[in-house]
Amino acid sequence: MNILLRRRKLGRTSCKEISARTDIITVRNDKHIPDNINYLFRWGCTSNCQAKHTVNTAEAIAKANDKKATRILLRELKNKGKPIIPQTWVEEDDFDTWEAMEYPVIIRASYHAQGKALFFCKDDEDFINARNKITRRGKDFYVSEYIAKEAEYRVFVAQGRVVWVTKKTPANPADIAWNVAQGGRFDNVNWKEWPLKACRIALMAMDAVGLDFGGVDVMQKGKDFYVLEVNSAPSMTSEYRQTTTAKVFQHIIDNGKEHYPSPEKINSYKDCIHPCLL
Repeated sequence: MNILLRRRKLGRTSCKEISARTDIITVRNDKHIPDNINYLFRWGCTSNCQAKHTVNTAEAIAKANDKKATRILLRELKNKGKPIIPQTWVEEDDFDTWEAMEYPVIIRASYHAQGKALFFCKDDEDFINARNKITRRGKDFYVSEYIAKEAEYRVFVAQGRVVWVTKKTPANPADIAWNVAQGGRFDNVNWKEWPLKACRIALMAMDAVGLDFGGVDVMQKGKDFYVLEVNSAPSMTSEYRQTTTAKVFQHIIDNGKEHYPSPEKINSYKDCIHPCLL
């Protein structure tokens, strides 16, 4: 038996539509979980569950869910000499450099979703107020340089290859967080129009976090691209995204979960697309 394990109120539609197209049964983690599981696909869920093969370990999901920990991990990575994330400060090791920050900056709680717990700070007063709002609730935080993005993409990766790319169209382009849950839409990007630099750094981010599959949010400013975060349970509202993801999941069941070697160069979508889609 192969199951797709999700939490209550997380991924209901996405998981249902993937299951309908594969040999996978969706199970909620607060319900009865079958025994003798062959492939266990974790949809952002870290509940204790045993299986012969696990696709997305609980450890990798926990790492991705902690956005601060992810930023700390990714800020060590560079693509052709350039960092793959916006400059990021965390209090434990950057306390002495707060004064070196140039406003505006973004401050966020370490755990967040749907564009929430985000503060745009123009000066010290904004920064102190935002930091206090987060820490009063017992939450940790990180600080990111503000980059006025021109575009934002979600790159869905599985087994070290790109499965689909969407471009975000916000309800209000002036918003700091372009979150579709708060308005706007995702538009599928044709293979030949994939932003290849975004694909490259998305693959790097996924390798670093250790997920077998997930969505990487990438923003663009001019010719530069930056990873914002990695999602272990990205929403899939379109039939195309549901179908292609299901095809890849079935491919994993039929052929194994091993990752494909990282492409040396990405000159076209053919260099990074998941082979089962060609």
